[in-house]
Amino acid sequence: MKKIVYVGVRLVKGGGGREVSIPLNASTEEVVDLMKDVFFPDGKSTFGSTDLMTFKLGNFKCEEINEEFTLAKYIAKHKLTKDTPSGNLTGLLGSSEDRRSLRESQDDEYLESLATDQAKESEKREELLRCQAETERQKVCVKLEL
Repeated sequence: MKKIVYVGVRLVKGGGGREVSIPLNASTEEVVDLMKDVFFPDGKSTFGSTDLMTFKLGNFKCEEINEEFTLAKYIAKHKLTKDTPSGNLTGLLGSSEDRRSLRESQDDEYLESLATDQAKESEKREELLRCQAETERQKVCVKLEL
């Protein structure tokens, strides 16, 4: 018996990753329809027309999802949830805006840390140069005293 294998499609061929907002109560059909709109603009791709293709939803292991699906159930099943204090399921990392805000905050903190590290390195270099200059001055003094 031949096993069907699903493979990812590279960006240059119309695949790759996209960031989209999907309602947590989205069904298999709704997710597939959304992905068709994203990856097959006007119902076409480099592989042909969507009318000639079969679409199925798969998990992160490239296995077909046959169970009754909603995005919320999938996130909970695979422990991808971020629970809020109210106990409501908010998705992987909240909304797209939450993720964007988190990324900006992390970028700002990284740049601040980088600037601090660069300042420390600069101080170390300056101290090393001062020490080298002092050592050279002391050598000259010793030679003059001899």
